[in-house]
Amino acid sequence: MEHTQTRVLSLENELLDHLAVPQNAQRLYEQRFKPELLTEEEAFARSVLEFQFSHIRKYGAPAEKEILESRFADITFVRPSSEVDWLADEFRTRYTRSETEEVLTSLARRIYKDSPQEIIDDASAQLYRIRETIRDKKTEMSSSEYAPVLQDYWDSVDDRSVGITYGFKEVDSALKGLKPGELVYVIGRPKRYKSWMLMKSMVGAQKVGKRAVFFTLEMDMPEMFQRYACMASGISWSAFKNRELMPSDMDNMSQNLKKINEIAEVKIIKPPRGERTVHSLKMIAKEHGADIVYIDQLKFIESSVKVRADMRFREIEYINEDLKDACSEFPIYVAAQFNREAANLTEMADLSKIGLSDSIGQTADVILGLHQTEDMRKSRVLQLGVIEARSYESKKWEMVVELSQNSNFRVTGQA
Repeated sequence: MEHTQTRVLSLENELLDHLAVPQNAQRLYEQRFKPELLTEEEAFARSVLEFQFSHIRKYGAPAEKEILESRFADITFVRPSSEVDWLADEFRTRYTRSETEEVLTSLARRIYKDSPQEIIDDASAQLYRIRETIRDKKTEMSSSEYAPVLQDYWDSVDDRSVGITYGFKEVDSALKGLKPGELVYVIGRPKRYKSWMLMKSMVGAQKVGKRAVFFTLEMDMPEMFQRYACMASGISWSAFKNRELMPSDMDNMSQNLKKINEIAEVKIIKPPRGERTVHSLKMIAKEHGADIVYIDQLKFIESSVKVRADMRFREIEYINEDLKDACSEFPIYVAAQFNREAANLTEMADLSKIGLSDSIGQTADVILGLHQTEDMRKSRVLQLGVIEARSYESKKWEMVVELSQNSNFRVTGQA
């Protein structure tokens, strides 16, 4: 059975080739991709799939391409031409449509023969079966699964498992960094350095080899990139913005940016309107192999569920639910705003002053706040604090703003 890229593209062919890529096979296994999603005509792909999943369960890792070609001697695996998550979604969509049509057709024939309650109960059971088959996450755990749970705990307390940096060692010490599964917000009034906080984390992540995707949904992409360039290279943002840099400064910036990009590459992206749902942003981030995602800012994310214009808060609730689901693969760090009531406060605002919706407080794992009065602004002093966190204590830090020196923020102590 010769299998080459000249063959007609089919879901089965693509699945076979993905199964020969260990990280893709592992990805399908982690997504709970099930053999039931394949048709009877795709029996060969099902046998390869079951072999790979059995190999993962037995040895802790997928079989290499050479092992598969030895085990299934009548096929030569080639490089897949699609993205593995797209392929999994295509299988799930096909299965859902086919199975749902069959269930509804069968139930329709029984409308005048069986009792309404019997039909409703049967419909619920069969639709639940379909939903469970296409789920990509576990919805239950057994008490017998204690071993992996305990192992996850011990892994989480290992210093090597500390998450991606916030950009400040003091904050990392308190919050253990940004980790997959965490949705984190930084909230402040306009022009209170929210974007810079995201940027500070991104530059720190890049320096240790993490791939980051930064979605700038409000500011122009060139300016956001200029901010990144100044912070990553330690060049004065004020001097850059006022066109006061010397040729030697530009040389230093170029050399520093070259060095940091040899460690890891980051992406700054401004998707057009209409392509800003959480699902769209997630797929873009995955295409770029993101280890962490930054979104500036919440109010420009588009909801996949449309409601009346005067019910934007409802859309924000849906967006937060989508963000929480999306962060299972990589931490998501989002900027949002306090409402006008927070403008004249002399202390850090609380959850009641968050704009748009209180669903942020219900959904986020960590909520950071930025506080700066006019007097603090003149003195270039800023306060960063933990407003709310599921697993960590509330703390506040004083820091100085050094944009006119080296495009940096430096913690000076705990408030």
